[in-house]
Amino acid sequence: KTGQHPPTPRSPLLRSAVAVAFAL
Repeated sequence: KTGQHPPTPRSPLLRSAVAVAFAL
């Protein structure tokens, strides 16, 4: 994690994907 959060998409699925991607 870089500590910077990207703009969260309004789609729950995309939010989950972004969260998982940044959790790696």
